[in-house]
Amino acid sequence: MSEFQQIYDNKVAELQAKRIAAKERTEIDTEPTNKYIDFYCKQCDEDMRLLARKGYTRYRGGRWFYRAFCEKCDKELIRRLTDKKNDPYFAESKRLRNDRKKYWKQLLQRNDPRFKRVYGDWELAEERERENELRTNFDNK
Repeated sequence: MSEFQQIYDNKVAELQAKRIAAKERTEIDTEPTNKYIDFYCKQCDEDMRLLARKGYTRYRGGRWFYRAFCEKCDKELIRRLTDKKNDPYFAESKRLRNDRKKYWKQLLQRNDPRFKRVYGDWELAEERERENELRTNFDNK
């Protein structure tokens, strides 16, 4: 083995030891939650519901997360609790992607440009409905 390769291997081992030590200092694993949480494993390309442990890390001001291990490939899977916008499950899960496709009309908000195309002029429809209610209430009196 060349001298350069030996120096490189020593540096890599040193960096890995530092990373492991830093991870041990920052992560606190709590008790099992007895909750089944949805996870997505990239390696297996599969959605699964696993028994998770709740954990806390002091990294960047402290964050809570759920942790489980894939039953097939034994990879660590993470769901972020306090940093949900960066939770990998929402971006990667096939189940969620299919649900979004299936219920896209119900998920539209009024400020979405597609809303008017799907539901028409919503305010006009609501106004007509109120007028019809008033007419039926007036006719019944």
